[in-house]
Amino acid sequence: MLVIRTPDERLTWLQALGSRRKEDVTAGVPPLFTGFLITDGYKAYQRLLPRLAGIQQCCAHVIRRCRAVTKLGPGSLQSWAADVISILREAHQAVEQARARGDTALGPEMLDKLRHRYDEAAAFGITHNRLRDWHDGNHPGYAPSCWLQEYKEQVWLFNREFAVEWTSNKAVIRSPMRVRAAGVSRPWFARGRKCLTGRGFAGEVPVSVRGGYLVGWRDGGRRVIPASRSARASSWACSPAS
Repeated sequence: MLVIRTPDERLTWLQALGSRRKEDVTAGVPPLFTGFLITDGYKAYQRLLPRLAGIQQCCAHVIRRCRAVTKLGPGSLQSWAADVISILREAHQAVEQARARGDTALGPEMLDKLRHRYDEAAAFGITHNRLRDWHDGNHPGYAPSCWLQEYKEQVWLFNREFAVEWTSNKAVIRSPMRVRAAGVSRPWFARGRKCLTGRGFAGEVPVSVRGGYLVGWRDGGRRVIPASRSARASSWACSPAS
């Protein structure tokens, strides 16, 4: 399921995707959309960059990956990842404070200091993990540090464009819902006490939500992608959730 949502949450675009292949993902974004896209780090979205105002890498995803690296060793050598988490949170707080003052940009001195600390942390991760042995190849801290360096302009877009959120949390399913279906459920997105369901379907199927994301239908063992493929051809309707 591809979810595109405006920052004020007044408009939500839903698109059932047949797969996570780059062709399906990029084709799912409406051609008329030319704004800022907040993504989860999936590289396929880079294909859309020429027609977008910009891409913001979701900092919640960045923080989650960095947190996983901090649990690795040896010792405290991966503390650079914790530094990245702290720096991004400081940057977000600085943006919120600037917005509250009515500013439209961060002070250049503050931004330069934050960016310099971020660059140093990423460089430390690259240097100390490049040749570090791991049982199945490069140390798991190496790829994230390289990614942070390669996509740093997209990680930091929210500091230059105050209209851009620093995470994609507003596109996350917010509450458990029930979806009307007959064997195969309709792909859906929940907001408040309403959900999108299939018109003319009978019965109700509890859905499985993990960490805010729809991961499957508990009854019948159907997963999201197979069920979405089966349900894409029918019409949509809106009904209250119980």
